[in-house]
Amino acid sequence: MTRYFFSLLLAAGACLSSGAVNFNSETAGSLRTAFTDPENVLVLTVSGRIDASDLFYIDNSMPALTSLDLSGAEIVAYHGKAQRGLTEYAANTIPAGTLAGAGFTSISLPSGAGLVIGETAFAGSALESVSLGGNIAGVGAGAFSGCPELKSATIGATRLEMHAFANSPKLASVSLTGLTSVPATAFALCKELAEVSGTESLTAIGDQAFAGCTALENFSFGPALKSIGTGAFESTGLKMANMQGCKALSTIGARAFSNDASLESASLPEGLSELGEGSFFNCPTLTEVSLPEDMTEIPAYAFKGDAALNISDVLHDGVATVGNYALKDMTGVKDVIIPESLEYLGDGAMEGMTGLEKLNVHQVTSVPELGKNVWKGIDQSEVELHVLSTMSEDFADADQWRDFKFMISTGINTIENPSGADGAGIEGRFHGSELQLRSRGTDIEKVDLYQTSGALALSATPRSTEANIATEGVQGHIFVVECTLSNGSRAALKLVRR
Repeated sequence: MTRYFFSLLLAAGACLSSGAVNFNSETAGSLRTAFTDPENVLVLTVSGRIDASDLFYIDNSMPALTSLDLSGAEIVAYHGKAQRGLTEYAANTIPAGTLAGAGFTSISLPSGAGLVIGETAFAGSALESVSLGGNIAGVGAGAFSGCPELKSATIGATRLEMHAFANSPKLASVSLTGLTSVPATAFALCKELAEVSGTESLTAIGDQAFAGCTALENFSFGPALKSIGTGAFESTGLKMANMQGCKALSTIGARAFSNDASLESASLPEGLSELGEGSFFNCPTLTEVSLPEDMTEIPAYAFKGDAALNISDVLHDGVATVGNYALKDMTGVKDVIIPESLEYLGDGAMEGMTGLEKLNVHQVTSVPELGKNVWKGIDQSEVELHVLSTMSEDFADADQWRDFKFMISTGINTIENPSGADGAGIEGRFHGSELQLRSRGTDIEKVDLYQTSGALALSATPRSTEANIATEGVQGHIFVVECTLSNGSRAALKLVRR
């Protein structure tokens, strides 16, 4: 059956029929007296003066409405009989919850300056797109949240409140040209949100602002950005977080990029003063991180579960403290170089680093302090601790450090420097009671094993680049090993036998 639409332009007080209706209101509050069958109105255009009672009438009496145009309307203050529990409503305001759950798919808002959209005003409505012009002074909490058909939003408004568009499952694109701050949870759980434009002027991104936006693969972090809130991009689809150009950025909140399953790289700017706990927690595909050179502390849980991350990007020279569980479950790490600057590893800092094969502490001049269970879950007896002979005794006496497989090394010519020395090195360790030595390139001609008293315990002549020497009958647990190489060079190592 063909549906006929009637477009009428009538003064207040006349009776309007169904279909498409234009209504010019000369007196606010007159809408409820103007229709004979409001339940059949499909398209409504209202101009002139209206108030909250008119908006409530549209919501209560026009269930078939598909389009509402208020661009020519002026909302005046309401004083009178209680409407939804209140007797007064402010001018230039769409009251809280007014059109929540409405069935219309399009809305044109009043164009007058200073319009305020109240909390949950259009929450759960059937709107398919929203355009908020620069005339809008504020958008209340949850104003467009949970809209099941909303696909796009253009936001020229200067202020949003929390949850403004949250949990709108089909929202795919957003333009933020009028905003300087994205409030907490503004777009949280908008799972189809893939495009966010107009971010150049943003100074702040609030807590969980884009949390759960799993389709969001790209985001442009603008130069004006000063802060990123707690969980702001948690569980998104971001592949890269390039903040290198954000020279004003001072704060990245806790869990800001946590659980981002597709994140591959992150760049943080110099001048960043605060990186929150768990900021990159459980990002399994993260391989590269650029941290500020002056960053001295890696916060707790910061890179926990980042199995593919290059550890040298995190433990750079200058880092003094690694927080609790900061590097836990980084199972892809094989080699770790401890920087000279490191002073403390927190509880479980490297727990579960099950792929670890080698720990190099050649750069340190004092043994870093440790929290509890720093290497829990790691078979330390199978992990080589490469330590200089000058530091070997300190590490052997230190709790948790002493449990590694010591590889104590020194450069050739530590004792003397005969002509022809090639600068190669000797590495050695005890495996049980067996002394194991290895030379890089030059045969070991002779080995002398001395006790700490200075007494010669045994000698051997392996004449090979590797030597395995039994020491069962020798007393003691700390020894000095002197090696003479086939080219006349000599080296000394201090080794610990358990």
